[in-house]
Amino acid sequence: MQTDHTMAIRGKRIWISWLGGENPKIGPQELTLKLQQKGFQTYGSDWINDNAKLAWADLGNTLADQEEIDLWLICVDESSLQSTDIRFGLSLCATIIRESRGFQFPIYLLGLGFEPGQEDLPLLLKDVVCFTSNTPSWDAKILSSTYRKSKSEAPPYRVSVRANSSFGLWFELGPREGSWDGIMAGVDQMDGIKITHHAVGPKGVLPEKATMEYPIQGIVAEAGDDSFTLWAAKNHLGEDQSYYFKVEGQPSKLMFGAYPGSSQEMDMQVINLR
Repeated sequence: MQTDHTMAIRGKRIWISWLGGENPKIGPQELTLKLQQKGFQTYGSDWINDNAKLAWADLGNTLADQEEIDLWLICVDESSLQSTDIRFGLSLCATIIRESRGFQFPIYLLGLGFEPGQEDLPLLLKDVVCFTSNTPSWDAKILSSTYRKSKSEAPPYRVSVRANSSFGLWFELGPREGSWDGIMAGVDQMDGIKITHHAVGPKGVLPEKATMEYPIQGIVAEAGDDSFTLWAAKNHLGEDQSYYFKVEGQPSKLMFGAYPGSSQEMDMQVINLR
């Protein structure tokens, strides 16, 4: 007989991304059954690790648009989570979802046979809620967590991506509140990585044409041991406008800050994507 507590969660829809490796400590069928027994409606698929085809963008856009999905559960083994390619895809998938669904949308990570730590994750995954299948009651802990308000807080800036196999990878940046008097942004210098275009337009919509004010290309900046190539534009950006720049390849880090010479107080941000 079901308890009232379990029945109350009936209808919660969870999307499961499976990265269990070759010999997972718990199989996908057993995991799904445990969640269903807790009252969840389960959906999902294997994670497709194909950054060259921007496969992560398909899932990000799907969960961003499907409001009937209530939470995203990443089920991953330790070796898969250590893969920089997988971390890159998960990071950008997460930021698509968060910028569309809001930072209160729950993203959970279940370590299969190990205990993941938030401190070891890339910045765009830092606020995911971590669990481990080593705990016998991991399914009950996930259920309990759905009743607690997320502690995730949105930063003062917006970071998202627009991506598919036809038009490539574009980063999207803008202020969450207030405005910016221009922007300088780019990625770390790596073989095969380069910025090819930039634009300014409405938030969430990659513009077909844009007028760039005082554009600059090829700025070189240093942060720690890393070198970055940045582009810039002096266009005014409000809460509903974004700066977009296209990147060929798969960068490891993102940097952005105030337009060169601007008097606006804006800290330089460096975001690890892996």
